Amino acid sequence: MKELTVSEIQEVSGGTLAESAEAFGYGLGLGAVTFGTKLGTIGVGAAFLAAPFVSMAMLGIAFYAGYKLLGK
Repeated sequence: MKELTVSEIQEVSGGTLAESAEAFGYGLGLGAVTFGTKLGTIGVGAAFLAAPFVSMAMLGIAFYAGYKLLGK
C-alpha cells in the first residue's frame, strides 16, 4: 500500500479551503449585515422579519460552499 502525498489527497477528497472561502465569506457577510454587528447595521425589527429568509439563504450558501469544498 502506497502513502499518498498532500496533492494526491486533495485530488481524492475534493477542493481546498481556498476554493470555497468565497462562498463562506458571502454567508458570513450576509449574516453580519442582516443580524447586525457591534455597529448595529440594521434595526432589530427588520432583522426579525428577514430572519427566516436570510437563514435559508445562509443555509443554501453553506451547502454551496460545502459542495465546492468536497467536489471539483
